[in-house]
Amino acid sequence: MIKGSCDFFAIDGYTGYLSKAISNVTACISNSSHGNFPECAGSSSSDPNGFPLGPAGDNDVNWLYSTPVGIRRFLNVITKELYPSIVDIVVTEFGFAEPYEGQGTSLGNILWDLRRADYYQGFLDNILAAIHHDGMYTFLELCSRKPLLITKRSECYRSFWMVDI
Repeated sequence: MIKGSCDFFAIDGYTGYLSKAISNVTACISNSSHGNFPECAGSSSSDPNGFPLGPAGDNDVNWLYSTPVGIRRFLNVITKELYPSIVDIVVTEFGFAEPYEGQGTSLGNILWDLRRADYYQGFLDNILAAIHHDGMYTFLELCSRKPLLITKRSECYRSFWMVDI
């Protein structure tokens, strides 16, 4: 990316993983058909002791875990290490698939999705913590297609529209 060539950085922060080294990085770097090329790194949904990073989502989205602290860490890395010149970070999308929600037949049971509620609460809490405790500037857009959470920067009140493809 050319420095200063964009107005904002948008992310869809559904889940988080831990990065890990792979064996024989040199072989990966020199072989474009290597399974981990071009990143030549690995990731894990478990901590070093083998425990999951968070509660799992539905089996049909086996990559999804509730990892709300990951969004705060990621937002901080983006704004403080990777792209400090980009002042606006837009969290455009995040969500959670309640386990076995497609098999529900009772409306009461379908609406009683505590794991999803906990996911949203955790993500919103961590985004707010990144803004108010870590000094990061962002705004959050959910399904309404209008910014719902505006930070300390009054310039962020401009219009922003996202088109799903």
